[in-house]
Amino acid sequence: MANPAESTAHEVHALLLEARLELEDANLTKAAHLAETAANPRDFRQMETFVAIRNLRTAIEGGVGADEAETLLMHAITTAEQWVRQAG
Repeated sequence: MANPAESTAHEVHALLLEARLELEDANLTKAAHLAETAANPRDFRQMETFVAIRNLRTAIEGGVGADEAETLLMHAITTAEQWVRQAG
């Protein structure tokens, strides 16, 4: 059975895979919330994932182009994958 940090990391990763590049996307909102409030606030990968999601949402809010938004989303997905591996 997965530990709580691993379960949260998996959930964030899954949410990012389903996210749309829209500011009010529920998957991005929930992923950001989970990454920010997960069990271990000193976990570097967790915080890196939160920052990547925050940067994506800030860029979308600022009207960034689709190519750059996609690049930022891919970075957030990659950091979430690293968090999953670390937590496991």
